[in-house]
Amino acid sequence: MQFEDCGSYAGDSPGKKITRARLWLSASNIMTLLGIPYQGALVLAGHGGDISTMKGLGFDPTTVVAAEIKPGLAEYTAQLHPQARTLCKDVREVCKHYPYNVAHLDFCHQITVEGLLAIADVV
Repeated sequence: MQFEDCGSYAGDSPGKKITRARLWLSASNIMTLLGIPYQGALVLAGHGGDISTMKGLGFDPTTVVAAEIKPGLAEYTAQLHPQARTLCKDVREVCKHYPYNVAHLDFCHQITVEGLLAIADVV
């Protein structure tokens, strides 16, 4: 599989992988503790890291919606995780049309107005 360059992103580090696993385990545990049934997850597709982690932790990948604005990365993630729904669209649009009650938006860049607006829309 080939994918287009995504700028300066160097890939997952061991620390990032551990942090991602802790995030999804914590979300699952907190939702269970509070009696909140899982309805689905919204993530940024990127290189499929969140989907890989969620699958490894037992989440049903068919409940995951992944948004990606770069066509090559959207295609890469769709091929890597065909069970998840990967869309080549902005997360601000995707969040309006698919059910989820947990989200992770790892933009892999500095804080921007556009990123903050995306977070606000997803919330």
